Amino acid sequence: MSSSSPKRLAPLDDRSLTEHVARSSVTAHARRLEQELGIRGGVSRVGVGCAMTIAVLLGFPTAVLFGLLSLEHGAGWAIAAAVILLATIALCGWIVIAASRYHRRAPELRYRLGRFAEDNRLEYTPSLGEPAHPGQLFSRGGEREAQDVVRWPDGRLEVGNYRYVTVGYRGTRSVWEWGYATAPLAHPVPALLLDGKRNKGLFDDRIASAFDARTPTRLESPDGGRFELWTWQRDADAARRLVDDQLLSQLGLRSADLEIVDGRVFLFSNRPLSTADPGTWAWIIETMDLIQARAAALGRPTTGEDVTRA
Repeated sequence: MSSSSPKRLAPLDDRSLTEHVARSSVTAHARRLEQELGIRGGVSRVGVGCAMTIAVLLGFPTAVLFGLLSLEHGAGWAIAAAVILLATIALCGWIVIAASRYHRRAPELRYRLGRFAEDNRLEYTPSLGEPAHPGQLFSRGGEREAQDVVRWPDGRLEVGNYRYVTVGYRGTRSVWEWGYATAPLAHPVPALLLDGKRNKGLFDDRIASAFDARTPTRLESPDGGRFELWTWQRDADAARRLVDDQLLSQLGLRSADLEIVDGRVFLFSNRPLSTADPGTWAWIIETMDLIQARAAALGRPTTGEDVTRA
C-alpha cells in the first residue's frame, strides 16, 4: 500500500442525473438490459400479488370476525371491523401505487446512471450477485446482491446499493437494504467500526454485531449526533484521532456508518442511497477525501503488516 498522499477524487459531471430524458430512450434502454442481462424493467408482478394477498388474508377475515362479534357485543366491534376493512383497502391501494411508481422510476434510474458513468468514464453494473467485499455487512444472510453499482476504473471508489435476506422464526423472510461506498485506503489504519445512532428505528438492522469482542466507546458530534466506536484497546488512540469531530459531523449529514477493515474504508447507509441526487455524490466524494486525509495525518509507518485486523 502506497504511503504517498492520495489524490483527491475529481468532481463529477452530474448533468445526466437531472436533465430531461425522453421516455422512449428509457424504454429502449430497459428493453436492452432485459434482453442482454435478464434484468426486468420494474417490480415483479408476483411480488406485488403476494403482498396484496397477504394484506387481504390478514385484513378481511379479521374484519369479518369483528363484524360477527359486533352482533353480540355492540357497536364498538362494528367500528373496529370498519376501520380494519378500510385500512386493508388502503394498504392494497398503497401497494399498487408504490409498485407503479417504482416500475416507472427504476428503469429511468438505470438509464441515468448508465449515462452518468459514461460521461465520467466510470463503470456501471445494474446488478451484481454476491459482491466480494470484506466487512460485517457483506457476510450476512443470503441472496446477497449489489444493485446500481458505479465503479471507478482504477478501483479508487465503488458506490452502490446492497440487499440481503435473512430467515427468522418459522421461515419468516426479512429483506434488508443498505447503501454503501467503499475505497482502498492509501495509508494503514487500524480496523474499526463506527455505528451511528441517528434516524434508526426499532427494527432497523445495525452495522455492529452483537458478537463483536471489541469494547465500544460512545462519541458525540458537535451537532448532537451519537455514535459508538468499536475498536481494539491498543488502537483506541489512533482510531479516535481518525474519527474526529469534523468526520463525525460529516457522517451525520447522511446518517452514515463507517467501517475500516482489510485496508478498505466503507460508508454504510441503512437506507438505499439516492444516487440520482448530485448531492449524494458530492457528499460521498467529500467524505472519502476527508477520511483519506485523516488516514494520512495519522503518520504511521508503512510495514509489512500495514493493516490491523479485528
